[in-house]
Amino acid sequence: MEKLFEKRIGAYFQVNKIRTIPNIKGDIWASWPMSRLTMYKDKMAIDVLWQGQFVLPYNQITNIEKIFLGIQIHHTIGSIKPFVMIQGIGNSSLLYKKIIKVIKDNDLNIETL
Repeated sequence: MEKLFEKRIGAYFQVNKIRTIPNIKGDIWASWPMSRLTMYKDKMAIDVLWQGQFVLPYNQITNIEKIFLGIQIHHTIGSIKPFVMIQGIGNSSLLYKKIIKVIKDNDLNIETL
């Protein structure tokens, strides 16, 4: 499948919205460069070293939101922790702009805030 975008990122899969000590309640943390975001035509995949690949189909992503120190991905996938946050360099503004550009250029059905 053709990749639309690929970038090394920091990724966090958490039970709570606020970050706490890693591995509480099975939270997964992966700082840069231990995780990678890949966007395809029908899904987004986040690969985390030693944890596997987390696939987020676009039809199960409710929105993508820029927050203070990262990008929050809101989704309805029961097998993935409720709070998925990704980070780029700094406050992730450049990564967020690139994701928005890929969504618009490829007419992907994802709401962005």
